[in-house]
Order: sequence, then C-alpha cells, then structure tokens
Amino acid sequence: MILALVFPATSGAAIRSYHGVMDQGGTVSFKAKFKHRRPVQIIGSTDPPYGFAWTGVPMNCNEGSFAISGHFTFPLAVHDNRFLGTASRDAAKATVHGTFWHHGRTVRGNFRLSGDFYPSPTDCHTGLDTWHAHRG
Repeated sequence: MILALVFPATSGAAIRSYHGVMDQGGTVSFKAKFKHRRPVQIIGSTDPPYGFAWTGVPMNCNEGSFAISGHFTFPLAVHDNRFLGTASRDAAKATVHGTFWHHGRTVRGNFRLSGDFYPSPTDCHTGLDTWHAHRG
C-alpha cells in the first residue's frame, strides 16, 4: 500500500489586522504581514482596506479645528519590529512611527500631520500624537 500526503504550498506568511486609538482622539487601522512569526511589512493598498489608515484625528488650522482622515497606499517595511512611513501631498505631510510589542500582539507609535490642504484649511497640524493598536 502506498500512501501519499499532499499539503498545499504556502509562503509561510500570515496577515494580521490591527485596530487602535490615538491618544488625542481618532483611530488607526492597518494590516501587517508576518513571516516566521516576525512582522516584515505594513501592507499598502490603493483599494479599501487601505494601508496604514487614520480616522477622526483632531487637527488645528488657521481656520479652526477639524477632524481628518487619511491613509498610506504604499507598504511600510518593518525592521527589528519597527516601521516608519512618511508621505507628502501638495503642501501636507504625514509621518507615522510604530513598534511591535509582545510577539506582535500590540503596536505603539507616534503620528504627525501638518501642512496646507488646498484650497483651505491652512497651516494645519496635529502635533505629535501617540497611538496604540491591538490585533483583531
């Protein structure tokens, strides 16, 4: 008797979803790719769900206070459990830093958004906002 076992080929990569909050208000969400139980990339996408995304983050401008939402469409590399992403569009700039903790169960970091949003508001900034997210 000959017994053949067939296993599907896998890349060994897992995708984990994260959701969290900004300390000054608003939320963050993203998906991370893991290989050999280590984070290797924050996934980017031009279609929903996008890459690293923020929603309802308070922002002060010359014209008053606003809540802003946005996202990165490009992937962010993860090295030594840390990642950094910066994007500019017209006169606005967004920067995110993050660190994976507790075997990838939690992620903490900083976020900053500043600039002008054509045609208004102008001279906007969130300040340095800390955030934390959990798997799930």
